[in-house]
Amino acid sequence: MHEDFNKNGYLVIKSLVPDLIIDKIIEDVYTKNPENMNNKRLPDIWKDFDVIGELAFNPAILNLLFQLYNRLPIPFQTLNFYNGTEQRLHSDQIHFCSDPKNLMCGVWIALEDITIEQGPLVYYPGSHNLDFYDMQKLNLDPGDYKSYEDKIEEIIIKEKINPQYGIIKKGDALIWHANLIHGGSKRLGNLSRMSMVIHYFFEGCKYWTPLNSSPNNIIYRNRNDFIEDRFRYNNINLKWVKYYKYKYKDLDHLNDEEAIDHFYENGLSENRDFIFQYFKGNLGSL
Repeated sequence: MHEDFNKNGYLVIKSLVPDLIIDKIIEDVYTKNPENMNNKRLPDIWKDFDVIGELAFNPAILNLLFQLYNRLPIPFQTLNFYNGTEQRLHSDQIHFCSDPKNLMCGVWIALEDITIEQGPLVYYPGSHNLDFYDMQKLNLDPGDYKSYEDKIEEIIIKEKINPQYGIIKKGDALIWHANLIHGGSKRLGNLSRMSMVIHYFFEGCKYWTPLNSSPNNIIYRNRNDFIEDRFRYNNINLKWVKYYKYKYKDLDHLNDEEAIDHFYENGLSENRDFIFQYFKGNLGSL
């Protein structure tokens, strides 16, 4: 897993998110609120729909990211899409950068089976190994995003990297490196392409926005604006918490809320992964 991710800059994980969660997202976000089908993207709707925030703190996803990065993942943004975006090529790192670099990733989840006609995600394997092209490296003024997109497309043409497409099944997820060049491919019809992206930083970094920054004016991101930690408690029911404390006798003095905090803040790094094993057994092999 690590070797493939480091080589290609992405991983496709089959059946990561169960249908029960996906169907709940579709029902709450679109069926009950059909006006949302007309929005190109819905940013940070965890503020309105708990199921979105809970998925961002899903222990199976967090454990997988911890295995890849050996740091605690911090979900900081969600994006929901009803249709393909046809978004131009870019690296997420121009929007969301960490110090040290590359400690950020995206998790793109298919909420339905995705075909080429729907305008799937397009990405360029190995492009994460290119230089990080911030505005200064491209001789652009902060905020000039159109020129940034022009330059990135020129670089991809020059590098002659062949694209891949996110043709994946409902519940599958594509995890990509902060510097992987990607975008939205052309839609070939008026078809939906229901999907969701969760962006993650990792613990122990500074977080900033290169697009709007200059060497003398770094625009930092406020940790208080990230997805609220309250969702971590919605993911774990009482039975799992009690089992966690039962399995690890050194934790039996913790109350239930303290035990949940321990799992997210220490359990992953200490390989206390019973919750992940529960999810893994129900989601299929990674």
